[in-house]
Amino acid sequence: MAEKNGIVYFVGSQINGFRAIDAATGSIVWEDTSHGCGATMPVFFKNGKIGYLETSTLFLFNSDGSFDKIVTFGGPDFCGASQLVAFGNSVYFATKDHGFVTFNIDTDITLNGTEWKAIPTQLYANPPDLDGDGRICWLPPAIQDGILYSGVNPVWAHPGTFFAIKLADRTVLWETVGKNLEAWSFWPLTYLDGKLYVLDPFGFGIIDATTGALLVEHNVYYAGGMSAGGYFYKNRVYYTGASEASNEDNPNNVKCVDLATGNAVWMQSFPYSHGSNPVCYEGITYVLAQECMRILDAETGALLAYDTTVHGDIWQECNVLAYKDTLIVKNGDDLICVKMDFRTDGKGKLWQVK
Repeated sequence: MAEKNGIVYFVGSQINGFRAIDAATGSIVWEDTSHGCGATMPVFFKNGKIGYLETSTLFLFNSDGSFDKIVTFGGPDFCGASQLVAFGNSVYFATKDHGFVTFNIDTDITLNGTEWKAIPTQLYANPPDLDGDGRICWLPPAIQDGILYSGVNPVWAHPGTFFAIKLADRTVLWETVGKNLEAWSFWPLTYLDGKLYVLDPFGFGIIDATTGALLVEHNVYYAGGMSAGGYFYKNRVYYTGASEASNEDNPNNVKCVDLATGNAVWMQSFPYSHGSNPVCYEGITYVLAQECMRILDAETGALLAYDTTVHGDIWQECNVLAYKDTLIVKNGDDLICVKMDFRTDGKGKLWQVK
């Protein structure tokens, strides 16, 4: 899911296509089920196009929902290995065998008969596959002020490498190797006020975005989930981890961490509350679990209420987002919109789209 100008864009196998929904009313603005269902979140280009990746194919749509074109850029070795990001009219993402690549959707594609072809330019090569299992994890890219930030790790439970690339000349500005941080996540680094925040399955970190210096690094006790991401609110970050109370190393799956020190403000453990990023509003934290939505005090983490009619998906990228005073959550085939206040058990539900 992604929101732009009050429209929620949703692409996936559940709906077998691409759908745009009015965030205020839940009405379907447009829908396309004639092309690929996608494997990434949608991105928005400067020229008004909207795109998403499926294997080694980029699908492009116009802002009104009409289909624009399909762009291919190689065979299975070019399969997407990360989420993508758009910057200007260029797309940036990692591939299975060719590392981190980019191409411009206007100038770097050619029409070959009836097919549009692109030849991506490599920005950062794959590291050696140390265990030979063919799995290399790339953090989805984040771009700020013309600099791309990401990370890569060829081995599970092995230190990851984080890096910054200046897009103007495509030079690597810095590389930083973690100690506890694994760079094994489907969620990007988050840039805020000159710092990068890492919510990693094996730890929590803060990196200086200019120098790459590792300012804070906590071990697995502070770990986040592979997919959930976090929510930044009043100099704190709220996120969910990958475990529950029975895990002695990482017993807390809902966490609130101070952005200045990297230390915990509070941590809580609730059943099945891992995998969905929290959302905060007016001193309240909303946490989606498989069986309910929990409503917590943002200052203390105390449970205030819960709603058994609202559920979240586990291990889904951006399956929860905030729009004004509402929360929109993906649950299987459905999108559910809830007004963020104390109303519970369905009373705060504004709309649901199947």
